[in-house]
Amino acid sequence: MISAPHVLAAAKSGQHPPTWHVVRADKGHFIREAIGSGFFLLLVLGFLVWFNLQDEFVVVLRILAFLEAISDQTWKIIDNVVLIFIACCIIYALYRAIRNLAALERHCVVIMPEGVVIDLAEKEPIVLDFAAIPPQGLQVIQDQNANANLRVIDAYSGQERQYELDQRFGKPGPLFEQILQRHQMFHQANQVPGNQPLYPGGVQA
Repeated sequence: MISAPHVLAAAKSGQHPPTWHVVRADKGHFIREAIGSGFFLLLVLGFLVWFNLQDEFVVVLRILAFLEAISDQTWKIIDNVVLIFIACCIIYALYRAIRNLAALERHCVVIMPEGVVIDLAEKEPIVLDFAAIPPQGLQVIQDQNANANLRVIDAYSGQERQYELDQRFGKPGPLFEQILQRHQMFHQANQVPGNQPLYPGGVQA
């Protein structure tokens, strides 16, 4: 049984076994997110001010015929609501980037011989116990855009989960491949005669 608090405390203090591989978040990733969000926020707010100084300019296209009965003033109200909503979304993205920067030390991935702990500093840490994942229960799914998901199947319940990471730890594909390799090494090291991996408690795959 992997204890996430114990693993994370050891990893972040630097006092962990040499067999552990600790990957820390890239500060530049969150800085780029914050700068990008701030830039787009300034653009939207600037456009919002300019837009409200215009008398007849509207943004939303009146495509449907019955919408022609709506006055330009009503359209301007609709446009303002849309622009304010977009600004709020960007403000939230900026807030998340700043919050992640403030909690930079918490972000880490700990890859161990027996499993993985991922702390994203937002929710409960993700724990992947290799003993609870069958030999073929871990897959890396990549698309043409170099995005990657980690597909996990629980050995006992058969429940399937998918995990997706952004690039705070670098490209997720190679990181997931390293986790997959450690998972395969775990099962190779815990095989019994007949090539039947034996799990704790005598449960066989």
